[in-house]
Formats: sequence, structure tokens, C-alpha cells
Amino acid sequence: YVPSVHGLPLFLLRLATEVEWTNEKRCFHGVCSELGSFYAQTDTEEEALSAHVQHVLFPAISTLLIPSTSFVEDGHFRSATKLSKLYRTFERC
Repeated sequence: YVPSVHGLPLFLLRLATEVEWTNEKRCFHGVCSELGSFYAQTDTEEEALSAHVQHVLFPAISTLLIPSTSFVEDGHFRSATKLSKLYRTFERC
């Protein structure tokens, strides 16, 4: 996972302003906290979350998920359709 570069300016700003650099223990805690916030950064707006699911999660799942043959045979996983087939169907309309 690589966080979005759009959050980098805010991360650097918070790293410079929110971390207590004079106390070693608090410094490590602050840096770790800001790193965690940066890597866990997701937009809370519904549209942004929907776009993330549509353009990042679903393509990753469709290309990287390879179910075992027993799951396919048992019917746990079933291929509904492929996007390329849908394009062919709607091109005819």
C-alpha cells in the first residue's frame, strides 16, 4: 500500500507542528501517530469512498483474488459477468 501523495503536504505540516521534538519518547509517539494517520488516510466523503472502492478495491479484488477450486465447485464464488461482455452487449443497443 502506498498512501496518496495528495496527503503529503498535510502530513509534513502536522509532522512539523504537532510532534514534540524536545522529548524523545513523545517525539517517537508523535511521529508514529502522524505516520499512522498518513497511511490510514481515507476521505470521509461518501463520493470519495465510493470512488476508492470502485477504482481501487474492486479492480484489485477482481485481478488478485484467485479462489480455490473447491470454493468454485461448491458455489461460494461465481462469475456473474465480465466488463468486456457488458461492453459488447451495450454496443449493440
